[in-house]
Amino acid sequence: MDLSSPLTAERFAELVDQEDFEFQRAELVRGQIEMVEAPDLLHGAVVFNFSKSLAAYLQQAPDEKGYATFEIGLIVARGPDTVRRPPVSFFVSGERFAELDRIVTETRPALVVEIGSTIYDGSLRAQLRQLKQRLVNA
Repeated sequence: MDLSSPLTAERFAELVDQEDFEFQRAELVRGQIEMVEAPDLLHGAVVFNFSKSLAAYLQQAPDEKGYATFEIGLIVARGPDTVRRPPVSFFVSGERFAELDRIVTETRPALVVEIGSTIYDGSLRAQLRQLKQRLVNA
């Protein structure tokens, strides 16, 4: 498979959807696949605890129509395409649960949760600087 030419978000989604796709821990940046560090146990615990808190809130607020997705590909740029896959995205618009079965989407979530401790090595301050730069360049 030739991955040297820029990929579209749609082609990236096709690759991610394949069970044997070797880049399951990847994002698409300016048409190129970039590997993402595999999450550690702390990452999983943070996502789990956040999800529990969010679920408890939503049960207490029956008028709230939002829902969370996990590692959905957010198309943040086109030509060349960039797809980011944050741990949690929270959607409040459109048909409820419409994004759950999608691999990538152009729908903008109301909230994105990124877990900085599992993205970069180094101090928290350096992680935050890198995350800010990553979001600015997206």
